[in-house]
Amino acid sequence: GSLTFVFTSNAATTRAGWEATITCVACASAINFPAGTNTMNGCSFVFYDSGGLLSNYSANENRTLSFCSNIVGMCIKAEFLNFDVASGDVLRIYNGPNTASPQFGLYDNTAPPPTSLLSQTGCITFNFTSNGVTQNVGWTCIISCEVCPSAPAGVATYTLGTFGQQNTF
Repeated sequence: GSLTFVFTSNAATTRAGWEATITCVACASAINFPAGTNTMNGCSFVFYDSGGLLSNYSANENRTLSFCSNIVGMCIKAEFLNFDVASGDVLRIYNGPNTASPQFGLYDNTAPPPTSLLSQTGCITFNFTSNGVTQNVGWTCIISCEVCPSAPAGVATYTLGTFGQQNTF
């Protein structure tokens, strides 16, 4: 990447100048949904359907990809920037390292995924199936890591008042 500054002056006045601090961070790796069943370990990806940023995904796909954090205590966050699949094509998302994990949901052109999902296990798994009829542009999803959510307390206390509650226990 690059960074460009353009300064324009009318030469009417001279000033002391300017100061900037510039830092670099690693760019996110772009991942087009690969064929088969795969796992990516890390915390910085831009995840596209198989067609990538500029093309539609393919017909008759059945692909599974898991993203797992490579940092202890960090969970995978998925943020959808766009989602456009054709009728009959389905993206299933699981809260864990494979399709046997609990399912976040089943998403299609009438029920898109929420903008943001956070795994509770350190991994999130995507399974996409497309039919042979029509293919659309698919999705762009930012994959990052956040601190894993803490489990709720194992014991809850509930107190029910008795006033006005006759014969309702």
